[in-house]
Amino acid sequence: TIVRSLQPTVHHYNSVIKAWAHDSDSISVARSRRWLSKLEDGPKNFDDSPDNLLIHTTLQPNDESYDLYLHSCSRGIGKKRHLLRERASEAEDILRYRMSPDAPSNIRPTTDSFNNVIRAWTRCRKDYSVADRVLNLVREMEGIHREVIMKEQHKGQIIEEEKWKLNIIPDSKTYTMAIDSWVIAA
Repeated sequence: TIVRSLQPTVHHYNSVIKAWAHDSDSISVARSRRWLSKLEDGPKNFDDSPDNLLIHTTLQPNDESYDLYLHSCSRGIGKKRHLLRERASEAEDILRYRMSPDAPSNIRPTTDSFNNVIRAWTRCRKDYSVADRVLNLVREMEGIHREVIMKEQHKGQIIEEEKWKLNIIPDSKTYTMAIDSWVIAA
C-alpha cells in the first residue's frame, strides 16, 4: 500500500531540477523549467484517498530552486542563437521577479543568481547588446552593495526586508564574465 500522507518536499523537487540543470541533453533546460513550474503552480489539492480526505500541500520554490534553474539557463546548451537569447531573457526576468517587493523573502537573489544571469547573457555570442546588458547587471550589483553599505554606515543597521542585499557582492567571476562579454562585442 502507498502511504498517502507522504508528500515530496521542495528539496525533492530541487534534486530533480538540479539533475536536469546539470544534464547535457538539449531538452534538459525545458525539463528543469517543467519541475520549477510544478513548484510555482502553488497549492495542490488531492482528493484521491479512500476516505475522501483532502490532502493539501503548499509547495513553493525557494532560492535554491530558482538558482538551479538559472544555472540551467546559463549553461548555453544548444547552438540556436534565438534559444540562447530567450533563456538569457527569461533568466533576467526571474532575477527581476526575485528582487521585486512582491517576491517572498525566501527567494531573494544572491551573487550567484546574478552571475548565472550574466553567464546566460554571455552565451549569446553574436549579440552585440550583450556587453551593455552585462555591464548594466554588474552596475546594478555594485549599486545594491553600495546602497546597503551606506545604509549600514548611516543608520547603524539594516531593516529585515533588505538584509538579502548583503548577499549581492560582485566577485572575480562577475568581473571575468563582464570582460568576456566585451571581448564578444569587439
